[in-house]
Amino acid sequence: MGLASSKAANSIAASSSNGGGSKCVDNVIIGTHNHHPDIQQPCSLLPSPSSGFSIGGGIDTWKPAASSCHVRQASIRSRNLQPMPDIGELDRRFAKVLASMDLPADKAKLLKNYDNEKKWDIICDQEMVHAKDPPAHYLTKLRTYLDPKASRSHRKRKMVGESTSTQVLRDLEISLRTNHIEWVKEFLDDENQGLDALIDYLSFRLTMMRHEQRIQEAKSESDEGLNPNKTVAAADTTIASYGSNETNHKLGGSNGFMRPGLGDMMDSPSIKRRSRHIAKLNMGLTTDDIHVCIMCMRAIMNNKYGFNMVIQHREAINCIALSLIHKSLRTKALVLELLAAICLV
Repeated sequence: MGLASSKAANSIAASSSNGGGSKCVDNVIIGTHNHHPDIQQPCSLLPSPSSGFSIGGGIDTWKPAASSCHVRQASIRSRNLQPMPDIGELDRRFAKVLASMDLPADKAKLLKNYDNEKKWDIICDQEMVHAKDPPAHYLTKLRTYLDPKASRSHRKRKMVGESTSTQVLRDLEISLRTNHIEWVKEFLDDENQGLDALIDYLSFRLTMMRHEQRIQEAKSESDEGLNPNKTVAAADTTIASYGSNETNHKLGGSNGFMRPGLGDMMDSPSIKRRSRHIAKLNMGLTTDDIHVCIMCMRAIMNNKYGFNMVIQHREAINCIALSLIHKSLRTKALVLELLAAICLV
């Protein structure tokens, strides 16, 4: 969804507001909330396939920074100098813009009632936004993070660059939220399989976060004077092994084994391999990555095409629900938002 859709959305949101700290969209009231302070807040508009449910309950006024993943080719001043075409051409281009915004029928009808000057403003805004990077740019990096051998390859380390995994995910979320619907469909198509890659990465990070939580729990027990070598309670079967669906590689560890004591956990080969992998590939904090992954899922679910793909995916809903183990209340709230949207279908 481009910047024009954000501009138009502000008018739509104004007519949908019911006051207080919540927005009412098609009789569904969703409380607004703040997100992780280090995470850029998303703009939310598009409804789910059946109910017109708007994930996020409102339109944020956030504008992308200079390092964003799309570019504007002209200023507002130069845009206003462009002559308006004849009515036939205006209507044709406006219909094309509406199609790229992937709005529900009632919201599209509202925009169609705009006067010609407002329609022309929306057209100019939308046509000035162009994707900077294709979906493959982000997916190649995500799959590199998932490759256990990548940290030993100079070429792959150079390919991921200096940006952390969290920044890559932030840029991906901005692209999913602000680019045309065609870009989102390309990200999700059979060639790129972007949803699979995102779910694989989220699953991988959830597994790592659970390991980190167990280590922290063991440290707490040790600090309380308990035996540091005491066997930690048997683990639940770990989340499905991370990595692309075509491979069964893991960074180490196995499913359903008894967790050792703190000393053994810290010194275990699998933990050391994970630590080296994270350091060499300049990966961000596990908790931040999971939060932004959920934001990416939110952006995908904010259009009908993406929402349907998430519903039909064999692991997506399960991974979203498992993200509730995150310690942050903001992340939990975001997860519950998505699950609530799914329940309304």
